[in-house]
Amino acid sequence: MRISVQERYFSFNRITLLIVGLWPYQQLALARFLTTLCLSILISFVGLIFSRLYFVDYSFDFTINLLCVATFYTFFVIKYISFWINRKAIRYLLEQFQYTYNGLKDENEIAIYDKYGNFGKRITVGFIICNQSVIIAMQCWPYIFDVIMPKNGTYVGRLVAVVSKYFAVQEKYSYLLLLHVNITSTVGSFVLLAIGTMILSYVKHICGMFRIARFAKFLISSMNRSLFFVIMIYVLCVSFNLYGIFHNEPAVQEIEQTLVHLIIIGFVFAYMFIANYVGQEIMDYNNHVFLTVYNAPWYLAPLQIQKLILILLQRSNKAFTLSIVGLFTISLECFASLASTSISYFTLMLSL
Repeated sequence: MRISVQERYFSFNRITLLIVGLWPYQQLALARFLTTLCLSILISFVGLIFSRLYFVDYSFDFTINLLCVATFYTFFVIKYISFWINRKAIRYLLEQFQYTYNGLKDENEIAIYDKYGNFGKRITVGFIICNQSVIIAMQCWPYIFDVIMPKNGTYVGRLVAVVSKYFAVQEKYSYLLLLHVNITSTVGSFVLLAIGTMILSYVKHICGMFRIARFAKFLISSMNRSLFFVIMIYVLCVSFNLYGIFHNEPAVQEIEQTLVHLIIIGFVFAYMFIANYVGQEIMDYNNHVFLTVYNAPWYLAPLQIQKLILILLQRSNKAFTLSIVGLFTISLECFASLASTSISYFTLMLSL
């Protein structure tokens, strides 16, 4: 019986990608409508933020605050567009996974593939649960705090006041703006959830196969330029938000704004750490394959297998890396370097 890799291992990924209109197979009218809707919501909010710089009297603090939020939501837009542009590459890899699975005959090979495929599926389910919990908490936290820690003024009222001050709008329009923020945050979180879990599932499948270098290189090269812009936005977002925290002396009095900056920094740091950890894992697994071949009893294998082992050993002399435009190598070292760069830009801004 022929087993579908999509249905067996990518069923939850398919649901999340269909919700945001990014599933690479079914590009029907509904899918195109969802793509247009999600992209319009994300771009409209980023455009709204930058429009405030034009319609509101200029001040340095106000500009920095808007740039903190603008870079964060631009992060969503670039991730969405990069995945949408490379949807054919994503579909090609799915087809290759199916082709590889169909070619498996040995029970041990099938068991290894199942192990990594099911692990990727469990990761997707876990992130879906976490994402839904965070979304609910974000929408309900003012009402929860009103019950747990009641004060003279409600947290909802304080939130509206912060939004009106942050974006320089009249208080009567703050509710509409707050609704736009909540919708955009929900869509953006779903976008990152769908894209992130799909890439993580891909990585687990890649690690479960012996053609690690081939598939990993293809995946990274397909999204090379897009990932470069994501890294740029990451550095700017962290730098601006760090500056947003420390450039105000009475940070305790602006606890709501400080909390927003901390949440954005924590979210972006976590996302980039996971992305670089995944790249590190691919490199480690690939090196493990070569180490296993090196320690194998080659002298007991047939002549044809010995030739294949020799080819693998020759390739192992070169270090395997996943490079982005020749400047960044996806690894934990890259994450530390990007964090250091963000802090350096922040200190430069603070000194100026």
